[in-house]
Amino acid sequence: MKILNLAMAIGTAVGAMRLFRVLGGNRHHQAIPGLLVFTAPTMVSFVVVAKNDVANGFIQTLTALACIEYLRRPRWAIAAFA
Repeated sequence: MKILNLAMAIGTAVGAMRLFRVLGGNRHHQAIPGLLVFTAPTMVSFVVVAKNDVANGFIQTLTALACIEYLRRPRWAIAAFA
């Protein structure tokens, strides 16, 4: 198993949980999007292989989070990250 791919898969699941909270989801149900992302067929099949699909999903999740955070509180540091 590729450790970097596993870390990015976990990061994508955590990012989905954060997106759920930022978009107004209930705190008690925030594990659901993380579980759905982490057990998606694409994630399960590509985490063990050296593919860039997991990294691409991770980067897209981080970009979406940065853009949403910038729209909530405009700061130049967040805009530079996005």
